[in-house]
Amino acid sequence: MASLPQRTSAYTLKPTEVKALIFNCQNLRERIIIRLMAHCGMRREEVASIRAEKIDWTRNRISFVGKGRLPGVVPMPPDLLQDIKFFLTGRDSGWVFPAKKRMDHITLVQVNRIVTEVGKRAAIKNPNPKSKTGNIHPHLLRHTFARLCKDAGCSIETTQGLMRHASFKTTYDMYGTQDFEAVQEQYERNVLTRL
Repeated sequence: MASLPQRTSAYTLKPTEVKALIFNCQNLRERIIIRLMAHCGMRREEVASIRAEKIDWTRNRISFVGKGRLPGVVPMPPDLLQDIKFFLTGRDSGWVFPAKKRMDHITLVQVNRIVTEVGKRAAIKNPNPKSKTGNIHPHLLRHTFARLCKDAGCSIETTQGLMRHASFKTTYDMYGTQDFEAVQEQYERNVLTRL
């Protein structure tokens, strides 16, 4: 039987692999960056450009400028917000992740490098067999978050809101359907037993 084509979003990390990534972070900055993508579904551009004054500490949210320069907001786990508060050490404005040599935030290349290095330390490879390097990357963490939402029983509408997709169709096309293994497992468990 020929294998079915897979979407890039079909390849995600397992929850144990996300935990291994977090465990293998060398400092608080790395841990926060990994968690913002894996636990909140933020894009690398959104992570890099977070401003301290956009954090709503009482409602557990972060506002930011997202894809297409559109405003975005995501809910945050309270323990992640505590890590950010500790990381900021009293700063209440400016970039959460400032660049060292200029008055700007860290670059997208730096975010890529952090994710790749943490992945190598954790000995986690990209699950996509077509990956040229085998390294994990920021968007893989975003796909992992979306799959976590779906597996946790979130509706497509909720997942769309958390992923901040402009179109319902984008969310449905990428995450709304089960992978074929899950379809076959349900078929064997629920349909074959009735034949």
